Amino acid sequence: MAGLAVADAGSAAASAAVAGLIAEQQGYTDLQTAVTAAGYPTVADYLAAKAAGTATAAQTAAVDPLIAAVGGTDATGLGLANTPPTPEEIAAAEAEAVAALGSVTAAETGIAEAWNKDGDIDTLLSELRGRLSTYTTEISATLAGLQPVTNPVAVQPETEVLPVIE
Repeated sequence: MAGLAVADAGSAAASAAVAGLIAEQQGYTDLQTAVTAAGYPTVADYLAAKAAGTATAAQTAAVDPLIAAVGGTDATGLGLANTPPTPEEIAAAEAEAVAALGSVTAAETGIAEAWNKDGDIDTLLSELRGRLSTYTTEISATLAGLQPVTNPVAVQPETEVLPVIE
């Protein structure tokens, strides 16, 4: 059951990460659309016009909230503070989500193989998830607090030969 909880939480987090990157990318797309509609070819051109005082109130009303939504401008005010996620970053996040989904499948398969009763495995999994849903916050907090192992200790096989007792 713990494996299912961890796998489900990992899959949900990975899926949320993908959705977040896609939403962030959409924010930059929406910004470029608004900048183009305001008559500027690029965000940099709009920011330069705004700094020069030539951007209209209507243009700033349309574009500035979208700039804020993607993180605002840099210290100079002539560039964006952040950059959109790259296709490679999105692809990597999608690959992590697929791997996390594989962990869910492995956990479900493990439960199904260990289950020695009659009945529908999908019903069992649904009931287990129902029980776990009460502890979603605690499970997520515990998983977030785990630190990755940076210097794993190699386990050495035992070389001592034990006598055979007959």
